[in-house]
Order: sequence, then C-alpha cells, then structure tokens
Amino acid sequence: MCFFGLLGVILMIIENEITFKHDHDKDTYFSWFIRFIITITTVVLVILVFYYHHLDFCLYSVNNCLDHWRVGLTSTKIFLMFFEAFICMIHPIPRYIPFISDFQHDNSTISDSISPSNTAIDVALGVSSE
Repeated sequence: MCFFGLLGVILMIIENEITFKHDHDKDTYFSWFIRFIITITTVVLVILVFYYHHLDFCLYSVNNCLDHWRVGLTSTKIFLMFFEAFICMIHPIPRYIPFISDFQHDNSTISDSISPSNTAIDVALGVSSE
C-alpha cells in the first residue's frame, strides 16, 4: 500500500512541475498520461485499503474466537474504514484527452494563460494527493 501511495505522490509532483512549465498548454498528452496513471494507482490503493481491513477483521475474529469476521464490525470501525478510503480517493482526475490543433487565434482578447480556477483546483488536489 505504501508503494502505491508514494508512487501517486511522486507522479503528482512530476505532473505539477510539467504543468507549471507549460504555461501556454496545460493539458498535454504526457500530463494526461501521468494523471491517468495516478488514477490507476489510486484505485489500486483503495482496493488494497479494503483488503487490508478485511484481513484485519479476519485476524481479529481468530484472536477473539469469533465465528465470523463480521461479528467484530462496529459502526466506528466501518466509518473509519470508509473515511480512510475516501481520503485515499482524493486525486486530480484526467479531464479529457488533449487535442493539439494548428489553428491559431488572431483575436488579441484571447489569452494563452492558464485559468486561475483550474490552477487553484489542481494545486489543492496536488497538495492533498494520496
């Protein structure tokens, strides 16, 4: 589990550096691919969190001589398990596959900068990633 969490954090740092290097084109193929890999590692991490808790409940039932592992479930344990999985699910998703076009805008009112709202969301998700 630790490997997938750290891999997601490292990939998010790389993606943020690539994003801030390309001020004129935020969504490149490489950036989209890194976000897609981050999404895959996040899904694997959440599955492993649930598997870890399942094994923990099985060990708890064996240690306490319970007939089934579901006997040891309490509402607090269930809440904490889902809260941990929810925290692990926070990551920047790939918005869309970027389309590179040769079309040039001749209008001077169109700016090539990144919109502040998307940048703020991506930075916030990058800080809280994995």
